[in-house]
Amino acid sequence: MKGRPLRERLGFAMAGLRTAWRREASFRSHLGFAAAVLLTLVVLRPSPIWWGLVGVTVAIVLALELVNSALEGVIDLLHPARHPEIGAIKDMLAGAVLVAAKAALCVAVADGGRRVLVRGLTCSPDVVLPRSCPALAPSPHRA
Repeated sequence: MKGRPLRERLGFAMAGLRTAWRREASFRSHLGFAAAVLLTLVVLRPSPIWWGLVGVTVAIVLALELVNSALEGVIDLLHPARHPEIGAIKDMLAGAVLVAAKAALCVAVADGGRRVLVRGLTCSPDVVLPRSCPALAPSPHRA
């Protein structure tokens, strides 16, 4: 692959993504979740930092799923018979994907929790509390 034009190398990468889509149900599932997350971001319109955090965590999950699938394929080619050590290696690969997916979920919960807390006070999630939040402003009727 060294010395080949960028366009050709990108073609190899796209072929890998297409292959993962065709062969790997887990990759398709993660892409479905990624699409749902994108739709949620469009609807909720969080601040740019949350777009970035969610985007990075989703990309890490998808990348690890690709690495998991590729390594499992190589392992199966090199050692097609069942072996306890091979099973342990595959379990660790799947565990890496799970850890990344849980991290992505933590980011989503952190943003959602922030929104619930702030919106529960009838404020926009990006306002500075408490001065600009009507729910926290002193009531003229309370003395």
